[in-house]
Amino acid sequence: MRTAPALTLQAILAIGVEAAAVYAWYYLGYLIKPEGGPWLPLDFFGFAVLIWYLFAAPKASYRLGGWRLVLFKLAFFAVAVLSFYWAEGWIVAAIFALVALFHIGLARRLRVL
Repeated sequence: MRTAPALTLQAILAIGVEAAAVYAWYYLGYLIKPEGGPWLPLDFFGFAVLIWYLFAAPKASYRLGGWRLVLFKLAFFAVAVLSFYWAEGWIVAAIFALVALFHIGLARRLRVL
C-alpha cells in the first residue's frame, strides 16, 4: 500500500489538517475573548505551534512515537473540532473530524505515524 500516490495524499492531508488545526486554535482564542485584543488568540496560536513543534513535528526534539503520538494528535485535533463547532457549527466540525481521522488512519496504514 506504500505507493507514491498514497504517500502524496497523506502528505497533502497532513499539511492541510495540521494547518487547519493550528488556525482553529487561534480562532478558539478569539472566541473565548473577542474584545480582549489580539493577545489571547496569538497566545493560543503560539501555544499550538509550540506543542506541535516540540512533540509532533517530524524533526521535533521530543517527538512522541507510536500510540502516544496518535493520542497527542487526536487530542490536538479534538480541540480544533471543538473550536470549529463553536465557530461554524456541527457540519464544519464533523467534516474536519472525519478528514482528521482519515489522515490519522491513512498515516497508520502507511506506517508513517
